Amino acid sequence: MRLEKNKAYAEVLRQLSTAELLDRYYDDPKMVDRVLKGHGDAAELNAGSLTINGVKMSEQDARDYLIMQLVKRADPDPR
Repeated sequence: MRLEKNKAYAEVLRQLSTAELLDRYYDDPKMVDRVLKGHGDAAELNAGSLTINGVKMSEQDARDYLIMQLVKRADPDPR
Protein backbone atom coordinates (compact mmCIF):
# COMPACT_ATOMS: atom_id res chain seq x y z
CA MET A 1 0.00 0.00 0.00
CA ARG A 2 2.80 2.41 0.87
CA LEU A 3 4.56 1.76 -2.44
CA GLU A 4 1.43 2.69 -4.38
CA LYS A 5 1.01 5.82 -2.29
CA ASN A 6 4.63 6.83 -2.92
CA LYS A 7 4.28 6.21 -6.66
CA ALA A 8 1.10 8.30 -6.75
CA TYR A 9 2.83 11.13 -4.87
CA ALA A 10 5.78 10.99 -7.28
CA GLU A 11 3.39 11.27 -10.23
CA VAL A 12 1.80 14.35 -8.68
CA LEU A 13 5.24 15.88 -8.16
CA ARG A 14 6.16 15.22 -11.81
CA GLN A 15 3.37 17.60 -12.82
CA LEU A 16 5.04 20.51 -11.00
CA SER A 17 7.55 22.87 -12.57
CA THR A 18 11.19 22.65 -11.58
CA ALA A 19 10.87 25.92 -9.67
CA GLU A 20 7.92 24.50 -7.71
CA LEU A 21 9.90 21.35 -6.91
CA LEU A 22 12.81 23.46 -5.70
CA ASP A 23 10.43 25.51 -3.57
CA ARG A 24 9.10 22.37 -1.89
CA TYR A 25 12.57 20.90 -1.47
CA TYR A 26 14.28 23.95 0.04
CA ASP A 27 11.26 25.65 1.64
CA ASP A 28 13.33 28.83 1.41
CA PRO A 29 12.74 31.34 -1.41
CA LYS A 30 16.31 32.66 -1.11
CA MET A 31 17.75 29.21 -1.81
CA VAL A 32 15.39 28.70 -4.75
CA ASP A 33 16.47 32.06 -6.16
CA ARG A 34 20.11 31.11 -5.73
CA VAL A 35 19.66 27.81 -7.61
CA LEU A 36 17.64 29.43 -10.39
CA LYS A 37 19.91 32.49 -10.67
CA GLY A 38 20.84 33.11 -14.28
CA HIS A 39 17.96 31.09 -15.71
CA GLY A 40 15.55 33.58 -17.29
CA ASP A 41 12.73 31.29 -18.35
CA ALA A 42 11.75 27.64 -18.73
CA ALA A 43 13.50 27.31 -22.11
CA GLU A 44 16.79 28.49 -20.61
CA LEU A 45 16.31 26.19 -17.65
CA ASN A 46 15.80 23.17 -19.91
CA ALA A 47 18.91 24.02 -21.91
CA GLY A 48 21.16 24.51 -18.88
CA SER A 49 22.07 22.81 -15.69
CA LEU A 50 21.29 23.32 -12.02
CA THR A 51 23.51 23.01 -8.97
CA ILE A 52 21.79 21.37 -6.03
CA ASN A 53 23.71 20.69 -2.83
CA GLY A 54 26.94 21.46 -4.67
CA VAL A 55 26.29 18.98 -7.49
CA LYS A 56 25.83 20.29 -11.03
CA MET A 57 23.25 18.26 -12.95
CA SER A 58 20.96 18.51 -15.93
CA GLU A 59 17.48 19.89 -15.38
CA GLN A 60 15.93 16.42 -15.84
CA ASP A 61 18.37 14.82 -13.39
CA ALA A 62 17.65 17.63 -10.93
CA ARG A 63 13.90 17.04 -11.27
CA ASP A 64 14.36 13.29 -10.69
CA TYR A 65 16.54 13.97 -7.64
CA LEU A 66 14.08 16.46 -6.16
CA ILE A 67 11.13 14.12 -6.68
CA MET A 68 13.02 11.22 -5.08
CA GLN A 69 13.98 13.36 -2.08
CA LEU A 70 10.46 14.76 -1.61
CA VAL A 71 8.92 11.27 -1.72
CA LYS A 72 11.56 10.09 0.75
CA ARG A 73 10.70 12.98 3.12
CA ALA A 74 7.00 12.22 2.92
CA ASP A 75 7.59 8.55 3.80
CA PRO A 76 10.99 8.16 5.47
CA ASP A 77 10.45 4.42 6.13
CA PRO A 78 9.18 2.92 2.84
CA ARG A 79 8.99 -0.67 4.13
